[in-house]
Amino acid sequence: MAAIVGKNAYFAVDDSTDTLRDLSANCTSVSLPASVDTADSTNFGDSNKTFVPGLIDHTVSIEGHFDSATNLSDATLSSLVGYADTATIEFAPDNTGGQVKYTMEGILNSYEISAPVADIVTFSASFQISGAVTRTTV
Repeated sequence: MAAIVGKNAYFAVDDSTDTLRDLSANCTSVSLPASVDTADSTNFGDSNKTFVPGLIDHTVSIEGHFDSATNLSDATLSSLVGYADTATIEFAPDNTGGQVKYTMEGILNSYEISAPVADIVTFSASFQISGAVTRTTV
């Protein structure tokens, strides 16, 4: 497969009314890192440490251009600050059809608006994923 450019990426998240909102037009970056806990399984007499894989942890971070219009970035993300439930999140790095899409449930754990005097107003947000990340196709 050839390399792809992120310009066709798709990102959507439920707002506090459980309505999935496509924020792709406002996003400039999406990151979905995964990490795995490791448990030390070294025994007495071993000369080298050994480990076993543990629990998987995912987060999602997004950045983009601030937009306060109804149902866009600020309205959607600010509705999730302190929200008592998880929100459904969808992310497709290449939304052109037949490509991979990730679906998950997450809790908004940070939301920041930045308004520099000589530049575009931007936002950044991050979600802690709760449960499994499902990998399907668009």
